[in-house]
Amino acid sequence: MDAKERIKIEVETLHGLLPELDYYKVLQLDPSCEQHRIDEAHKEESRRLHPDRIASLGDSELKAMANDIFQLINEANATLKDPEQRTQYDALLEMGVLRMTEDAMATAQEAKKANDPEFAATDPKAEKYWKLAMQDWKDANYGACVMNIQFAMNFERDNEVFKEWLEKAKEARAEAKKANDPEFAATDPKAEKYWKLAMQDWKDANYGACVMNIQFAMNFERDNEVFKEWLEKAKEARAEADKKKEKNPYKLRIM
Repeated sequence: MDAKERIKIEVETLHGLLPELDYYKVLQLDPSCEQHRIDEAHKEESRRLHPDRIASLGDSELKAMANDIFQLINEANATLKDPEQRTQYDALLEMGVLRMTEDAMATAQEAKKANDPEFAATDPKAEKYWKLAMQDWKDANYGACVMNIQFAMNFERDNEVFKEWLEKAKEARAEAKKANDPEFAATDPKAEKYWKLAMQDWKDANYGACVMNIQFAMNFERDNEVFKEWLEKAKEARAEADKKKEKNPYKLRIM
C-alpha cells in the first residue's frame, strides 16, 4: 500500500470515528498525560493531518473530511492547553460528555449543583444557616456546624442532605473531641492501663502517683507526645505541691 492510499484510509477512518472521540483521543493522548504533552501532540497531529497536505491528493471530499478532523484537533488543543478548562473538561468527560460546548457546560453545572451539598437548601431561611454550617465544616468547627444544621432543619425538617450531614458533623465533632481529650491519648492497651490511672491521679491531685503512672505508660509508648507533655505538667504540679508542704510542715488536716 502506497503512502497516498494509506493517508486516504486513515482520514476516512478517523472521520468516521469523530463523533465517538474525546479530545484526548483526537490528540492520541492519555487523559492523565502531563500538561506539556498537549501542545506537543497538537503540533504533531495538526502537521500530520493538515488539510493542505491532504489537498495534494486531489480529492475534494477527502479534504473536507480533513478539515473536520483539523477543526476538532484545534478544538481539543484550545480546551486542554488551559489547565482550568482541562479540569472542567475532565469533569464533563466523566459524565460522558465529549465536547466542551455551552450546553455541555450548563448540563455539568446543573449536575454539579445537584450533587454539591452547598446547594442542598431550598428554603431561604434554611439556606442562611446551611451556608454557615458548610463554612463551619470547612473550618473544622464541627460543634458550630452541628448547631447551624439543626437551625436549618427547623425550616426543612425532611431534607435528606441535612440529615446526612448532621450525622456526619456529629461524628466529626466526637472524633475531634476525642483527639483533643488526653483521656484517649493511649493507643497501646498496656499503656492505656497506666494512662487511665494517671488521669485519675491528676483529677485526685495525686501528682506523685500521676508522674509514676505516666512513666509506666511511656514504657509502652515512648514517643507519645501527649504522654511527654503531661509528664512535664504532672512534674510541675508535684513540685508545686511539695513547695506548699514545705511551707506548712506542721499543718494538720481537719477531719
